[in-house]
Amino acid sequence: MITYIKGRLIEKSPTKIIVEANGIGYYINISLNTFEKIGDDENITIYTHFYRAVAGIPVEVTNGFSANAI
Repeated sequence: MITYIKGRLIEKSPTKIIVEANGIGYYINISLNTFEKIGDDENITIYTHFYRAVAGIPVEVTNGFSANAI
């Protein structure tokens, strides 16, 4: 499991962000609450939770949070 991703904020919208870390772009779903807490700074640390949803078609999802819940 990936606990957090630290990198450069490439794109930000109310439902997702894209963070580039070591040449890899990570598509991360976010909530409106997280969207409001993320600044427009180029460098970002986002805490993540990854899971596989299997309901007919397997889907891999990464959700991001502005603070670590652990």
